[in-house]
Amino acid sequence: MVFFRYENFIRSINEDHKGNVILGSVAGSVFISPQNKKISVNINRQDNVGFTGIFKDNQNALWLCSENGIYKYANDKLLNHFKTHKGLVGDGILCGMQDKEGNYWFGTNGFGISKLTNEMFTNYSTVNGLPEDYVNCSFIDAKGNAWIGSGRSGAAHH
Repeated sequence: MVFFRYENFIRSINEDHKGNVILGSVAGSVFISPQNKKISVNINRQDNVGFTGIFKDNQNALWLCSENGIYKYANDKLLNHFKTHKGLVGDGILCGMQDKEGNYWFGTNGFGISKLTNEMFTNYSTVNGLPEDYVNCSFIDAKGNAWIGSGRSGAAHH
């Protein structure tokens, strides 16, 4: 077993379509190549950003959830940075996922969930039936059901 030492508190791990592993930490993110080489992630001022979740969509783009919104990253460059001024319910994003229809869902640290469809956000909270506005993890099961985990209210699915 090979251990790669990265000097930050790791909060998320995933893999891109090239086989590079991406580590999200409390102070930025980094790719680790299949040869265990550290490769910079091309996101401006990212060493001041805590990355909380990473997922890959059906187009092989990486979505990096953070305390500073959502970063969409593909082909070695930042494609978009979504924040509240673009319709996101809150900038503290803890998790994300893509459903079978191609919509993106993002759980927040106390503001509910944002759904991204065609570059437009729809936001949901306890007012819309969520068990809690703190959504710290998410998952799409084999049947296409969306599951969320919350801080105090357990899990729910749709």
